[in-house]
Amino acid sequence: LDQFIMKGGNVMFFMDPYDVQQSQNGYYSQPQYIPVRTGLEKLLSKYGVECGTNYVMDEKCYTTLNQNYGKLTLYYAPMLTEKSLAKNNLITKNLSSVIFVQAGSIDAQKAKDNADEKVTVLAKSSKDSWCMSDNIILNPMYIQPPADKTTEKSEDLAVLIEGTFQSAYDKAPEDNADDNAAADSASKKSDDTFTTDSHIAKSTQSGKIFVTGSS
Repeated sequence: LDQFIMKGGNVMFFMDPYDVQQSQNGYYSQPQYIPVRTGLEKLLSKYGVECGTNYVMDEKCYTTLNQNYGKLTLYYAPMLTEKSLAKNNLITKNLSSVIFVQAGSIDAQKAKDNADEKVTVLAKSSKDSWCMSDNIILNPMYIQPPADKTTEKSEDLAVLIEGTFQSAYDKAPEDNADDNAAADSASKKSDDTFTTDSHIAKSTQSGKIFVTGSS
């Protein structure tokens, strides 16, 4: 992936913050929220993007009517209107509203500080937002906005980074293949896509990286 990006490749990353595992103790028991660690987090960090291990809650969110409980406010499903979507970008310019479900926050400040990279915030929550990262519970009956409104702020939910990037690696990965795998690898050397004896340290042409905190 890194070397594909260094060659000007465009990549989209959909970074779920948690793996939701339903409990085996019954239908009404609370699921477990296990932080997702794929290794892509470190890669994106090198490009200036940090993915939050949290859920973005928003008072401007989707609501539904339940026959037993009445109106339910789903704070974990921010409802983004035109004001929260980039209107100068082809990806979002014609969208009137989008619901982001169980999305983590995206921090691209390091990319914004890099002169070689242009950052476009494509989607963000409202200013009435907060992040839930401890004791995750998504039952709308048990979620309340913070009493202290000064703790609320808008969070980026999807960003596009364009430009040239520094490689996330100092050198090409070592070839630790066994003899059989090495022989098989040798047969692929004719296609430079598979070679590991060359390493591009900086982008040879401009590429694009799209990152969002939910799949």
